[in-house]
Amino acid sequence: MYNDTNHSDRQHATYSPSKLKALEICPRFQQDNNAPPHPITLRGTAMHEAVEAGTPEVDGLSDYEKEMVRYCLDFQSEWSMDPTWVSFPEMKLTTPGGNFGFCDQLYIRGKEAVLLDWKFSTRVQTVVKDNVAAQAYSWGILNDWPDIVEVTVYYVYPRLDVVSTHVFTRDDMDRIELRVETIIARAKADLEDQEMPTEEGCLYCSRKATCSALHKLALPIHNEYKKDELTVIPEYHASQISDPNVMAKAMALATIMEEWAGSVKFHANQMRRETGVEIPGYAWTSRKGDSVVNNAALVKFTADEFGLTDDDMVSAMSLSISKLSEKIGERAPTGKKKSQIEAFKNSLIDSGAIELKPDTFFLRRERKTKY
Repeated sequence: MYNDTNHSDRQHATYSPSKLKALEICPRFQQDNNAPPHPITLRGTAMHEAVEAGTPEVDGLSDYEKEMVRYCLDFQSEWSMDPTWVSFPEMKLTTPGGNFGFCDQLYIRGKEAVLLDWKFSTRVQTVVKDNVAAQAYSWGILNDWPDIVEVTVYYVYPRLDVVSTHVFTRDDMDRIELRVETIIARAKADLEDQEMPTEEGCLYCSRKATCSALHKLALPIHNEYKKDELTVIPEYHASQISDPNVMAKAMALATIMEEWAGSVKFHANQMRRETGVEIPGYAWTSRKGDSVVNNAALVKFTADEFGLTDDDMVSAMSLSISKLSEKIGERAPTGKKKSQIEAFKNSLIDSGAIELKPDTFFLRRERKTKY
């Protein structure tokens, strides 16, 4: 069944294909629906809808995002431009256990089907052959169309220029169904000893504040900084770590704990705001809202009336070179955006209006690719 609801408004099954990987790793995983969506997720939704619309010329997309949409449209042209293939965009598919999910794009011709899934993330997922979501969607196609004998699945990563593919047949159906049914059964059992904290899963789980397995990972750090109450474990103090492998694990844990701390603060404020229940030791206070400039020209006119000079105004402003560069790019002739921005920055440097500070260096997690 075709679904014309926007991605952001679409309802998902309790055990939809997109949740199965996280539940297979940790059966107690619960999606944190109160957490704000990741910026890349929001942009991915916008690009999904542009691909579905069949054009990159959609308001709100950057030039780079439009390139990724074109990448997807070019990729699917093999089937979209061939009238022998029947198109089913955003198809609702049955999945094992009486659940369902919406695939991005399905094409059917006779006894064969092609499933296209657009992945705008910065990381490559599990290969399609072993990807439980891809398996669940393929099972749904084979289940819903009894005449189809094989499903070719493509996971397309335009940001990374990577494509993962595999062909599923009816011989795979029992194996897929058993895998999915087992994942669901373990999740329904909700056994505490099955908790399996991982960086990828815990970041998006609503149980950060209550998961005992995650807390066991956090306690050594907590112990070091609660010297008066608990035994100190020196090797868990960052300054005492000399082994790069231990430091790598500490970096992964630090990411999880940042998210955990943010989740605790978010839900504590939500509890106080929505229920009125006092949090012992914490007062419900407020701070004045920031002033937002709606009319810069009127602000300048008013400041002039109060005796401020242009120099006074400039010294009180916070100028963003990157935002000014964006404006320069927006007004540049077609094909001249990059050169105009570069010329603008060089002029500022040459005039002494700005200076470039030294580069800063930091650690960024490497992508793990299994292709």
